[in-house]
Amino acid sequence: MSGKLHFILGRADTGKTARVVAALRAHQQNGARAILLVPEQYTYEAERLLAASLGGLLGVQVFSFNRLTERVLSLSGKTRPFLSAEGHRMVIRRAIDLRKNELKLFSRAAESAGFAEELQSIFQDIKRAGLTPDALDALIVRLPEELPLTEKLSDVSILYRETEAYLQERYLSLDDAAMEATNLLPESFVAGQPIYIDGLDSPNRQVLALIGEMLLVCPSVTITLRIDCVQRADEEVFEPEREVLLQLREVAERVGAAATEERLCEQTNRADPLMRHIERNLFAYPAELYHGNAEKLTLFGASDRRAEAEALAEVIVSCAREKHIRYRDMAVIVSDLDAYAGLIRRSCARRGIPIFLDRKRPLSGHAAADAVLAACAYVSNGFHADDLLRYLKSGFSGCDEADAEELDLYLRRTGLRGSVLTKPFTRANPGEGAERARACAAAALEPLGKGLARANVADQVRALYQFLLQIDLQQQLESRAEELQQQER
Repeated sequence: MSGKLHFILGRADTGKTARVVAALRAHQQNGARAILLVPEQYTYEAERLLAASLGGLLGVQVFSFNRLTERVLSLSGKTRPFLSAEGHRMVIRRAIDLRKNELKLFSRAAESAGFAEELQSIFQDIKRAGLTPDALDALIVRLPEELPLTEKLSDVSILYRETEAYLQERYLSLDDAAMEATNLLPESFVAGQPIYIDGLDSPNRQVLALIGEMLLVCPSVTITLRIDCVQRADEEVFEPEREVLLQLREVAERVGAAATEERLCEQTNRADPLMRHIERNLFAYPAELYHGNAEKLTLFGASDRRAEAEALAEVIVSCAREKHIRYRDMAVIVSDLDAYAGLIRRSCARRGIPIFLDRKRPLSGHAAADAVLAACAYVSNGFHADDLLRYLKSGFSGCDEADAEELDLYLRRTGLRGSVLTKPFTRANPGEGAERARACAAAALEPLGKGLARANVADQVRALYQFLLQIDLQQQLESRAEELQQQER
């Protein structure tokens, strides 16, 4: 029997998230489990909100769709090994080498360095549209042969089929994960739990298929959508969400699930009247005039982005000096962070303004994580000099920076590599600093290497934990956090 699909509809600040939190609180109080799905960038914020509202996250799990997919696959134990994005490009390059003589339009482009990356993006779009190689060929057959698009798609189809044939039974690409997780959902921890989806922007066919399977194995699926229940001048803004609503209704009808709606029409009074007016009229035509006091709003016309960043920094300094507003209590929202980040960073740095850029960074880009990864790579992959230097220069090895630089120069001069790096240096008159750096690293890395060489996973984890204790990583991170807090960063 299919579960129930329930929609909570309303424009911003009508209490959609509050309804979801209240429902999750009821599940928690009854000792039941539930799952909350939010967009990728809001998982941490959602966890903080629930922890504050519910007093903890016991029984409630917060995921994005990608993280849920990964969790289902990792716990199933039935999937093929994951293939990274770089690995996927390598498979695509293999397909290009094997089939380039069959290409008509892309025969020359296939030799270019960025062609595999472009194909990877195209293959992702094809996968998210739910098209198999056979389905893509069926679409191509319906196109006129004389069209350039037909030749382009034919070449893409050849390489797509070759890539998929190699991946089949060998590896699982990130784009296959959603489909694989959909098949495994009935046997996963998701089955039997109520699902709440707070925010669903432009779901592709894979996400819709996953929601359809949830309706078959879960008692209920509740989804919030930003749709105004009152006809206003800005109703076109909500058209994409209405399209999503229609798609979800079709999914529910296909699996035989009953769909209900709850419309929230009244917005709360928490927002400033001026901001409320802007929210309702920014995209409205014709827009209503605001007759209240608009002193809180300042418009600034700039000749370019650099001038915008400079003016912004001046306003921040003015607010701090004249209005005594702390830097940590100010926020800046931009339309394109990649375009503005460097300009804003430099403008603020010139004025001594500490800033935090809310940008998603890979874990490997954090110095502490990079230090641990470099240490593990060094003792596990044949004692590469580059891994040793990455660890020593991470700032968490306890090694003097000057000694690490001297070791770097010594290794470049001598070309030493491999197991000789684990023993005291004797060749080519090593300096005292180079030997001190090597010895400093060896004290922590030798026990780590012996521990990771053991077959027992528990012993490997203990060895890694002892390594973290030996370099006192937690204390180092806490000290750096205190320094940043003192700088109000």
